[in-house]
Amino acid sequence: MLEGYEDIISRISESPIWYDQNGTPRYAKFHPNLCPNIYSDKVVLAKIACQECGKIFLVEMHANIWDNRSDVDPRKWHYGDPPRHCKGAGDSMNCEDIAIVECWHRPRPLHKWKRVRKFEGLVDDME
Repeated sequence: MLEGYEDIISRISESPIWYDQNGTPRYAKFHPNLCPNIYSDKVVLAKIACQECGKIFLVEMHANIWDNRSDVDPRKWHYGDPPRHCKGAGDSMNCEDIAIVECWHRPRPLHKWKRVRKFEGLVDDME
């Protein structure tokens, strides 16, 4: 189960736009530069849903050359528990993966981010 970050969320009147891979609420428009791992060379913004209540979230996931999933199609990545949001079991249940909304890559050495649209779309529509 991810941290709830009530100390942050309770002080901001608007809802988070997306959450990073750590479950941290984010309020700025998504960009791969906002990834919490500066060594990442692959970053996605994904759409997931809570298995318990069906609430939809936008979440960031990332990988780098040292990560065992770096060469795996990002549509096969899995976020795990959804961001903390309800009092039921949903906070500790696996999420349902729906879609890759944005996919980004930057070649080594770490150059500018480039969008990779071939990995974007519904997870069920994988080639």
